[in-house]
Amino acid sequence: MFEKYHQYSRTPEVAYNNPVRCMDFTCIDKVDEKIRAVEDKLKFIFPEELKCFYKELGCGFMPKVEDDFCVNRFLAPDEILDFYEGNDFYATDERQDYYSTFDGRSLIFYEVDSDVFMTIKLTGSDAGSIYYFDTGVASSVLEFIERMLEKHNYYLEL
Repeated sequence: MFEKYHQYSRTPEVAYNNPVRCMDFTCIDKVDEKIRAVEDKLKFIFPEELKCFYKELGCGFMPKVEDDFCVNRFLAPDEILDFYEGNDFYATDERQDYYSTFDGRSLIFYEVDSDVFMTIKLTGSDAGSIYYFDTGVASSVLEFIERMLEKHNYYLEL
């Protein structure tokens, strides 16, 4: 599904050497086990397309411009769990106030910046859609990636 982006995925042992505008994804060891562990712990099922993304590309960064304040990062499945459980770095994360409880309807998966996550809908007619707060910004992970490559902060104009 994400074949044209495989060139931007690497193993953790390979040094980052992509230009500023390129994506940088890192493969996730034991990805199926990690996905299942998060699903079991939070009692939900990852959308198939997001699972496919994790299996094919891993996690990591979308392109950004040098003056961009955004992080633009796909979180790894275990980082999602850490956030919802308030573990490690996320124990004092200010975003806990807004996204603190996993409700089973949407899931954080993408870090926009130090204040904001994007979410993916897990249920309903718009399951698999990407949201920036309450605004739908893409109908799928693939569409989200393609729109981000066209303009790295397109969602701010919606």
